Amino acid sequence: MSKRYFAKRFKQFIGRSVKQFIIESKLERADYLLRHSGMNVSEIAEALEYNDIYFFSRQFKKHVGRTPSEVQNSQPFPVDR
Repeated sequence: MSKRYFAKRFKQFIGRSVKQFIIESKLERADYLLRHSGMNVSEIAEALEYNDIYFFSRQFKKHVGRTPSEVQNSQPFPVDR
């Protein structure tokens, strides 16, 4: 299967591009880690393969609506048991 065909079919089924899906998945993981892991922002950015913490922070704020630090300093959501 070609990359182009895969990308086209992926977008048909998922509703967004592969690149956008990967970015959103990483940022959702970052949101979770900021709330529950105890890792700092730079550790999370590095773990999610962001080489530039400033780019990570801008992308995170654009997706989540708050900075990574604001999320990290907020009260974590209760974990379902």
